[in-house]
Amino acid sequence: MSLNLQIAKFVGVSNQTHWSQVHAFIPKDPEKEAQFGSLTAVFALKAKEEGLELASFGTEIIQRFHETYYETAGPVLAKLRLALTKVTDEFGKVVELFVAAAVIIDGEQPLVYFLVNQGWVMLYRDCRLVKILVAEEKMKTASGYLQAEDKVILGTTPFFTKIAQGSLASVLIKDNWESLKDDLGAMIGAKSDNSLMAAALIWLSLTSPLPIAAKPSKPFRRLSLNFPHLNLSFAFGKRVFFKKPPELKKEKKWQLIVATILILILMGSLLWGFKEKNLNLRRQEEQKAFQEASEHFNQGLALMSVSPTRATELFEEAKKILEKLGPPASSEVKDLREKIEEALQKNTKEKVVSAQTFLELAAIKEGFWGSVWSLQEKKVAILDPKQKTLIKVDLETKAGQIVAGGEKLEEAKLVVNSQQGAFILTSDRLLRLSDEGKILQEKKLEGEVNFKSSFAFGDNAYFLAKDQIYKFMAPDLTKVTYLVQADQVLNKALALAIDGSVWVLTENGEILKYTKGNKDYFTIQGLNKPFNEPISLFTSKDCENLYVLDRKNTRVVVLSKEGNYLLSYFWSGIAGASDLVVLEDLKKIFLLTGSRIYEIDLK
Repeated sequence: MSLNLQIAKFVGVSNQTHWSQVHAFIPKDPEKEAQFGSLTAVFALKAKEEGLELASFGTEIIQRFHETYYETAGPVLAKLRLALTKVTDEFGKVVELFVAAAVIIDGEQPLVYFLVNQGWVMLYRDCRLVKILVAEEKMKTASGYLQAEDKVILGTTPFFTKIAQGSLASVLIKDNWESLKDDLGAMIGAKSDNSLMAAALIWLSLTSPLPIAAKPSKPFRRLSLNFPHLNLSFAFGKRVFFKKPPELKKEKKWQLIVATILILILMGSLLWGFKEKNLNLRRQEEQKAFQEASEHFNQGLALMSVSPTRATELFEEAKKILEKLGPPASSEVKDLREKIEEALQKNTKEKVVSAQTFLELAAIKEGFWGSVWSLQEKKVAILDPKQKTLIKVDLETKAGQIVAGGEKLEEAKLVVNSQQGAFILTSDRLLRLSDEGKILQEKKLEGEVNFKSSFAFGDNAYFLAKDQIYKFMAPDLTKVTYLVQADQVLNKALALAIDGSVWVLTENGEILKYTKGNKDYFTIQGLNKPFNEPISLFTSKDCENLYVLDRKNTRVVVLSKEGNYLLSYFWSGIAGASDLVVLEDLKKIFLLTGSRIYEIDLK
């Protein structure tokens, strides 16, 4: 069937606790489109905690949903359910998700698949608006066939509860695409509390219209909605009447044609003159702004080594001058904008970067979801407690293998990858495994076992407790206390790292330093923005600096070991990261995000 797929997106105004977006994707590769179809997904997020960067979380959720669907084999509905389950498992503790998604696979009769969670799907066909799917709490799915001129609207529950179905039907009856978009957009805009309102309109119009004089062979026909899971159908009558307009006399017709042509020529001349005048004014305005911005930019370049703060101010002023111009812009203005951005990047301590996928962990074991990892030299041991699986990955070669699994990893919580093998902490035991997964040593633990973090140094495994740091020494797993005196501050500790001294990260972003079991002086200086949910810390004997994973600020902060703030790497995907390791000799930051490892280049 020759159909033209048109998609319109509608979202409310986001705020500090609510965010919404519509994602639409049609594969450019015909084979991929035929296999996977086009994806339209509506998302709304409601924060469960204060201070969340919802835009970063939302962007990452959409990316994960998209990648899971298009990179997974199997039935369409199963892939949609898997995609939603993964993002819910990963982000559901901090945000409430409203989702409505549709996949359309073209063919002789297009197939459509729906998934909703706190969302609705409605179908407008032959002047009737019908509910297809409504899910308030649990995820629901449906599938069926579409017909030419069908209009599908999918959205969040707040969208459908705030807009009356009668109002929707009165808009969807229109055949003008631009008018449809304007009217639906106005409906959302008219609602004062529209932050969780989001919807997508999909219209399957014929690429070539039916002949005007076409008349149905039967005045009454029965139309099925073709959603067998829902058993929906209805019948109604339809007649088409045409009235032939009276013919104009030949003389009057020619007069009308000539008059119309003259009017069009006059209007064209006026429009051309008006356009030329505006273009000249635009050129003058752009040239003036370009000269002024260039002066600020050149002054900033001269001051970069003398006064970086003043240089940044000048670059920002130049940037604002060019921003006032808006689009379109000449090539010289575009070049100047790029130069200003490059100068700002060099002169500031904030680097906005794009992480690359380093490795899909599912390539080693299907469905693998790493929660914790530990680095030894250039190899990380990664633990998936749910699947009771331990894998190892070489961060230099990308080689990976399954090391252990099954009952021996029952209730496994933490892993330490040491020179003497992998230490596995369970609810009441500590195991030491060989590289082949064989149990070399097993010890039942007594006393404190609720460890919060772990790290390897040499042959030993270190574990962070509520007021002490414990060291287990290979090969017999002898347990000793590291700190000379217990420290109650560790009650709020999250993670530790060791380079000879022991570094501990706390909930409020404080970093503690211990040397030979005693507290050592350390304070952070020059940090331009406070930490917001720091969750992990990394350094090693091979690292010159300290690295902090600051999740809500979506950045990795780099500090010197003297406490000086050096720079930050910003990436929206950090919102979904759970841990990091750094190999400075490879100039890489590696991030663990459950099903995959990402890499960021060190600058």
